[in-house]
Amino acid sequence: MVKKEQRLAVQDRREKSRKQIQHIFKASHLAFGELECEIHEPSLSGTFVEGRFADIVSGDTINLAFTASTDASVTYRFSSTVV
Repeated sequence: MVKKEQRLAVQDRREKSRKQIQHIFKASHLAFGELECEIHEPSLSGTFVEGRFADIVSGDTINLAFTASTDASVTYRFSSTVV
């Protein structure tokens, strides 16, 4: 598990500013199926995703989905590359 101090050190090198939010997402990948995860500090160039991932490596693509807080019938889906 990455310590908060380590995340902040990485964050300081980012070109895009981060938003201080947390939100629950669903992540899916062939290696682990579908699971709930939490995102932290999203920006236009990336976000920190925390979950019980297994057997994924840098370069893998995971699918992420979340439900809109204003309308539970709306789900947003997108793909992301692991770095």
